[in-house]
Amino acid sequence: MDHAGIGATHVNNLMATLNIPVASEKCLRNHEKSIGPITESVAASSCKDSASKEKAQSGSEDIVMSYDMGWQKRGRATGVGHAIGAKTGLIIAYGTRSKGCAICLNAERRRKAVPPHDCKKTHSGSAKSMEGSVAVGIGNFLKNSGVNVAVMVGDDDSSAIKRLRTEVFENISKSSDLNHVKKNLGNALYKLKQQGHKEMSDMVIKSVQKCFMFAVHQSKNDAPSLKASLMATVPHLYGDHKDCGDWCAYSKDPANYKHKSLPYGRDLSNERTKSELMKIFTMYAENANKLANHGSSQANESFNNTVASKQPKSRSYASSGSFGFRVGAAVAQKNIGYNYVSKVCIEAGLSPSRHAETLGQKMDGKRKKESLRKSSKPVKRRRLELSKLRSSKQSAVEVGEGTQYGSECARRPLDDHVLPPPSGPVSYKPLETSKDTNLVFFDLESTGFGDCAEIVQLAAQSGSNTFSHYVVPEKSIHPKATEKIGLTVTVVNGQRRLQRVGSKEPLQSVTLHDAITTFIRWL
Repeated sequence: MDHAGIGATHVNNLMATLNIPVASEKCLRNHEKSIGPITESVAASSCKDSASKEKAQSGSEDIVMSYDMGWQKRGRATGVGHAIGAKTGLIIAYGTRSKGCAICLNAERRRKAVPPHDCKKTHSGSAKSMEGSVAVGIGNFLKNSGVNVAVMVGDDDSSAIKRLRTEVFENISKSSDLNHVKKNLGNALYKLKQQGHKEMSDMVIKSVQKCFMFAVHQSKNDAPSLKASLMATVPHLYGDHKDCGDWCAYSKDPANYKHKSLPYGRDLSNERTKSELMKIFTMYAENANKLANHGSSQANESFNNTVASKQPKSRSYASSGSFGFRVGAAVAQKNIGYNYVSKVCIEAGLSPSRHAETLGQKMDGKRKKESLRKSSKPVKRRRLELSKLRSSKQSAVEVGEGTQYGSECARRPLDDHVLPPPSGPVSYKPLETSKDTNLVFFDLESTGFGDCAEIVQLAAQSGSNTFSHYVVPEKSIHPKATEKIGLTVTVVNGQRRLQRVGSKEPLQSVTLHDAITTFIRWL
């Protein structure tokens, strides 16, 4: 029941559908109470083993861990904090906090005396203090186990690092999670857009984020270099390149330099927006130490999803004894795999199910295979392409439909710019030409498939007359585009040149301006 993430009602519904006699809810709860502590014991044992493995792989008692907390109930009344080792990717410690107990709350609601029971209320402070409280508990557990945490990777949304440094590990340092940093930067940039900074279009925001992440990745473990790069990023976007480092291509060709991801390759110009961007980047530059030694808490986010599968947020098990059992099941599944069920059965004196073992092996293999597939570069690249494609299609549809959903949109009149539906079926008519008409057929080859793709060939034909000019693009040609057009860009002695795949001879190329003007004269 806990393993499947369902309750007594769901179990009985399934059994009744399969024509199997149902069990009373009390019976199922009693069995859960007998197996649950064993599941928690298996989970705790797996955490000790994971901490030992992490220490062994780190080569010392000093380890790096990522820490995060997930919330199981709206209003954050219950939470699960967990630490994952950077080397093993396994949970080395975890803790839970709950502001309520189902039995206590039920007695209070009925105005009756609270009966003797194992109270599940473990936190009396505010929900905001839970994350720091669990972090201290995890820190003490690891310290008593002979493990010293040198670096904690996490978001910057709580004061957990301050409490750890004050109460447990005096010399612990903090590394920021890049996913949260990028998200927070994006929120700050979109806030500028909402405040009336018209220059902050979606394309500009993505360009700023791209420059920021490039600076962080290029200066890993080098805080002074990162600080300098971040302070030079905003001036770089506004055409001031005197403080740019080797990452800037302006010094190579100042006369023809264009930004790759800004609209039309032009510099930004609004001074008011520049001032606000400098404030944002200065704040990040002052925290360069956290960003330079960056890490990832993506494994923690994945584990939050595992907990949610055992304890869905749409149903409340948080204030009952089932809460700890379900979290223990999630921890054991993360550290041991789906076959933790067999281990729990053995510890409980039961025979392990052959079907459970078979399914567990199948699920573990599937999870490993899927993890390798999703971490490959082609899959990541395709995921980004599909995301851009969906966004583009959605924007096109919304423009045609007008405002269909929004705050109090029903109180406002319909948009005047809504495109009317077609009046009838689309019909095609043949092109009428005369003997004096010269038909021109032309085609373009480009570096990719997006809006920012560049022209690499302009070709046309009219009768027996042909036209073809090649253009060296400023960007690299997308691998998928190379497969279709058979062209690629190489750099020889600092000079970019266009050539066919498999050939070492460069193609004769001109500038885009010359190609278009020549084409106009040819017409």
